[in-house]
Amino acid sequence: MLYATGRELAEAFGIKISRWKRWSRQFLPPDPLGGYQSGYCRQYSFRDIFIVALAGHLVADFKLAVPDARKVLDDIRPWLKDAGFMEMAPNRQLLGHDASRYRLRIVARTAGVGRPVDAGCFAYLAVQLPPESSEGKDRQVVWSAGERPAELHITRTVHLTRLYRWCSRALENLRRKPSRHQATS
Repeated sequence: MLYATGRELAEAFGIKISRWKRWSRQFLPPDPLGGYQSGYCRQYSFRDIFIVALAGHLVADFKLAVPDARKVLDDIRPWLKDAGFMEMAPNRQLLGHDASRYRLRIVARTAGVGRPVDAGCFAYLAVQLPPESSEGKDRQVVWSAGERPAELHITRTVHLTRLYRWCSRALENLRRKPSRHQATS
């Protein structure tokens, strides 16, 4: 199993280390090896990396509040696990050029035009698109949950396959790159 530190991941994703640490504190359970002053760096598995990257995307790009992003993660986590997004494996279904592409639509009810999202009122629709190489195939709904609100709503789309590939490449590149300890020895 591959692991990476927060500093390495922040550099790989091009974000500030403080942002990565804040997201990991907000969306992951406490580190079993210690707290702030234990002297140990948290080691992130692929599952942790994917969850923090997805949660950060929901907060930074979709402007969801942390409690709303946490609810979205709790709601979709079982499907993500069943679909194979929580494990880094040579999964041709998710990584190959002939792989299907997955998108998750998050529908949130609003309190009116320009008003914030109603807390915790979400519906989800996971769509599997055919590989780019295949023609004539239609997209297929593979999972849905929640009831789509009839009144005003906002729809956001997460490109899950793209996010999965991004996390996989970052971890693979870190594995190939010599660590700081090896470079100084």
